[in-house]
Amino acid sequence: STALNGVRILDLTQFEAGPSCTEVLAWLGAEVVKVENPKGGEPGRLSFGGSAEQESTYFLLFNANKKSVTINLKSERGLAIVKELARHYHAVAQKEKKPAEYQQAARLYRSYLNWFPDEPDLAETNFLLAEALYESKQFGEATAEYERTAYAYPSHARSAEAAYAVLLAYDAQEKQLTGAEQAAWHAKSVESGLKFATAYPTHKEASAVLTRTAKELFDLKDLDRAVTVAQQVLALQPAVDAAKRRTVNFISKCLFL
Repeated sequence: STALNGVRILDLTQFEAGPSCTEVLAWLGAEVVKVENPKGGEPGRLSFGGSAEQESTYFLLFNANKKSVTINLKSERGLAIVKELARHYHAVAQKEKKPAEYQQAARLYRSYLNWFPDEPDLAETNFLLAEALYESKQFGEATAEYERTAYAYPSHARSAEAAYAVLLAYDAQEKQLTGAEQAAWHAKSVESGLKFATAYPTHKEASAVLTRTAKELFDLKDLDRAVTVAQQVLALQPAVDAAKRRTVNFISKCLFL
């Protein structure tokens, strides 16, 4: 049994850098499936003396021990296949909890986003990328992708969900940090909470996030901003529950103590 036995890799790379990496994975036992253009395959096949009858030594050097399929990535069907493959690996990862499957799903989602920047489902795909990263405990990267999903696209069905997921990812990543790095990350998390509550004031968690943010600003001794946020909470309609009101009432009066 080899180190990567049972792992399947979809290779969307060309020429040298990517193919050399995936070839190593193939030699370690992974099943590497190379995706090529149906019109002639990877350009490396014809480089450095290759022809239609015989692939170049250059190509063979970096693509040994792989399988190959052709997909027209400029066609609607090609787009659908890439998306279906990404969802497949994501579903397999959720079932089997294998990091390699999550990583493959993330690579495919990223490839889709990079290759097809004008497709209408980019926000949904970006959200799925963030989910794959979060589920594989890559919380720092997940935070960035949730933020992009929430704020970089025109409003869409996943906007608010992604914005709240940003905060969950911040919390998860903070638990993995220590010292100054943790403090810096926490400060960014507080700012993200303010951004969320401002952008999505009607979200069911907005009042809880604002209350928490007021307390965190207070703990950071940023009293002016803590009081401002506390007063925002007190002004919410419908009114927040008694526990939140007690917290922000204390903070809102702290400048006068």
